[in-house]
Amino acid sequence: ETIGMYDMLLNRNKVLNVSTYQSALSSVARIDAERAMDLVQSVMNMESTDFSTCSSIVKNLLQSGKIGQVMSVFEETVLGKKFNATLLNSFLQAYYCVKNWRKADAVLCMMLKMQNSLSISSYRFLVRRMCEQSRISSALRLKELIQDRDKSTELILYNILIFYLFRRRHILQVHNLLKDMKSNGFSPDTTTYDFLVNGFHKSGDVDHSINMLDSCIAQGLTPSNRSLRVVLSHHCKLGNLEKSLELFHLIESNGWKHGLVIETTLISSLLSSGRFSEATSCLNSMNKRELIGFDIHFDVLIKELCLLGDVEMSVSLLNTMLKKGKIPSEVSYDSVVYRLCMLKEFDQALDFLAEMQFANLKPSDMSCDVLIQGLCAMGRTCDAMNILEMLTTIGSSPSYHMYRVVFENCCRSNNLQKAATLLHDMQQAGFSPNFEMHWSVISNLSSNAKRTTGYEKPILSNLISSTQVNSP
Repeated sequence: ETIGMYDMLLNRNKVLNVSTYQSALSSVARIDAERAMDLVQSVMNMESTDFSTCSSIVKNLLQSGKIGQVMSVFEETVLGKKFNATLLNSFLQAYYCVKNWRKADAVLCMMLKMQNSLSISSYRFLVRRMCEQSRISSALRLKELIQDRDKSTELILYNILIFYLFRRRHILQVHNLLKDMKSNGFSPDTTTYDFLVNGFHKSGDVDHSINMLDSCIAQGLTPSNRSLRVVLSHHCKLGNLEKSLELFHLIESNGWKHGLVIETTLISSLLSSGRFSEATSCLNSMNKRELIGFDIHFDVLIKELCLLGDVEMSVSLLNTMLKKGKIPSEVSYDSVVYRLCMLKEFDQALDFLAEMQFANLKPSDMSCDVLIQGLCAMGRTCDAMNILEMLTTIGSSPSYHMYRVVFENCCRSNNLQKAATLLHDMQQAGFSPNFEMHWSVISNLSSNAKRTTGYEKPILSNLISSTQVNSP
């Protein structure tokens, strides 16, 4: 729409102002680099163009990803103009994005000589590159230079440097930087501790990760959700459930907001360790409170609960997911269906199977096998055959065992027409019915021949013909 309006104004020979050109540039640059170059030229030739406009143009080009194609035109048009800090910061970031390190270094030198303020965004770009190149001393000197000129950003500078040092695995330098912070009288804030807890954890130094969380809490700060999650998950992974529960109760007592990942991780560990009552208590507490991060799936918990036999809580979690607009996974449904079959709750199991079909989820062979066996044991052969048809419809071939169980049930109930049809379906699916299965139909036909006049002939002929057609 923006480009359309711009083209319409051009066609009407309207005199455009700088803001109109800028609005069009952000859209045009994403689609057509050559038109973007023409737009930049038009804006820069206008007498009203100021430094903020130039900086805004560079930012638009950066966001569009077209800065490389347009930068040469931009350089030519601003040549000879007096640069200010805003424009130089924009240029520095632009050269960084196109990996023109020589020009980026030249702009940085110019800024340092002119004693222009280096923006936090530019500092972040530079520190990232220096850490990637292991130029740690350069990154430290850059931090000190900016600190001397702007005391208000000191902690932010430390945080950025810590982040990129961890990212490039410069762990020793992180420890040195923490000592430097302490000697200069700086106390870490929540962001610092978040980087420290996560960074030490990823680097394998779990003890320092836990110590950083303890220091954050001792300092009276509220830890980030990520910091709490990292440490609690670590305790759960090692089986230190007492420490996990201690941390969880601390979170609860202080009213710290946290995501459902923390609770689901703890509950899963409690269930795996057989501490069922504590897990149930946490689940009940979780359902009563409003927590952040409602996009979590309860698949792991549902599976654990089913293994422990609590199908009622599993079904409750399934319904909770559906109410929140989250489709449970095939694993969750399978776990519930299997457990319901063990409890002989076949009607409810069939309902969940229908839900899976509606959600385009495929049940596992194991769940269907158990359900078919259970239905056949209850004499519900028609329901079992419906499952075979459903599996064929969704592209999942029933197993040999499934066919055989239903076939034997048909023979026992003297439903020879369906038994013969099943033999045919098995052959169509690539299975070879054995002699006993063929003989079951033939012997039943023979025993019923005197009672059912004329009935055996079409069935027998159909059976023989279908066997001959499908024989190799």
